[in-house]
Amino acid sequence: MSATPVPAIAPTPSESDREPLRARDLAIVGFGRVGRALARRLEQQNGWSGSRRWRVVAALDTSGAWTDPNGIDLVAALGEKDREGRLGNRGPVRGTVGEVLERVRPDVVLELTRGAVVSGEPGTEHILRALAVGADVVTANKSPIARFYAPILDEAQRRQRSVRFGTTVGGAVPLLSLAPTLLAAAAPVRVDAILNGTTNFVLQELARGVGFEDAIGKAQRLGIAEADPSWDLDGRDASLKAAIVHQALFGSELAPEAIPCDRVTADTARRVPPEQRGRVRYASVTTILPGAAEVRLRRIREGGEWDVPGSTCLARVETRYSGTFWLRGPGAGPDEVATALLAELESLERGARASWRRRPADLPPSDVAAKTPIPRSGPVAPPSRIATLRIGGHTARGLRR
Repeated sequence: MSATPVPAIAPTPSESDREPLRARDLAIVGFGRVGRALARRLEQQNGWSGSRRWRVVAALDTSGAWTDPNGIDLVAALGEKDREGRLGNRGPVRGTVGEVLERVRPDVVLELTRGAVVSGEPGTEHILRALAVGADVVTANKSPIARFYAPILDEAQRRQRSVRFGTTVGGAVPLLSLAPTLLAAAAPVRVDAILNGTTNFVLQELARGVGFEDAIGKAQRLGIAEADPSWDLDGRDASLKAAIVHQALFGSELAPEAIPCDRVTADTARRVPPEQRGRVRYASVTTILPGAAEVRLRRIREGGEWDVPGSTCLARVETRYSGTFWLRGPGAGPDEVATALLAELESLERGARASWRRRPADLPPSDVAAKTPIPRSGPVAPPSRIATLRIGGHTARGLRR
């Protein structure tokens, strides 16, 4: 009996044989600390590679826009912003954000403004305008996603575009980027997390005996805190993040203003009994369950699992099928967020276009929420028997049962 011929396998093309990727045209809307950090990284990457993979054709702030269809001079734009505190107008296209996007027609819009907590503007309008001109969107702006998660993703799906928002929660911690894959398969039922790096930094400084205003000033000098840190300290930032995580993991809307929050004040550190100081401190911990969330000041053991340094963020995700995952990494700072934004751009570049959208029908039945109510006080107890899994540059830690 004659042997069946084996079909030839085409050789895999070498890197040099592959067609080079064309430069992607970017528009940066919002040229504040994060926008400038991203611009510096893009300029560095273009220099290292010897080619312009990312071409910034527009950069906008509240004062105007720099535009150039061949790519703006990022070094000059950064210098102008650093010297004058504003960009002004330079280039052939001027007007509102919508008018500039309509004429420039970028491939990707990076929406990096700071939205109003209640209205989500101006970021929501910027995102919708970007989708309307055929651009994908990468955003670090929490307010539009927290407020209009479903309408924005529905519009992206209708226009066959993608909206990436992984950097809105936890900075470089890949909580949302794991949502459509690993965490979706494991079926999350509860999240406890330190989601605001600014608040964590201030609380750690207070525990060391640093004064309240001095702790805030230090965070601002390090680029961790905004000039007005009030929406970090009063829990509004964490409530927006909780609303986004709830949508992504549990598939239903949770209004940020319905989430109770504890405020960090000058008196917070003094609430620790004198005999426990040096061993116990406060952390702002966000707990998210199906249909509920809260941001509470919880006492944690110094040196314990939840005592993460500086602006680090930490998330513990309990799942139905795979135990508990721990994610930890840099959660605040322009360079850290710029790193995560670049990762989102890389994902788009490699063809992963679909926006993540979880619906209630995707969720398995669960009675875990009823069995594990949100705790009202006391320390956060870390589980034992932790196994560590490396995912890219990040660490996922899973409980082995």
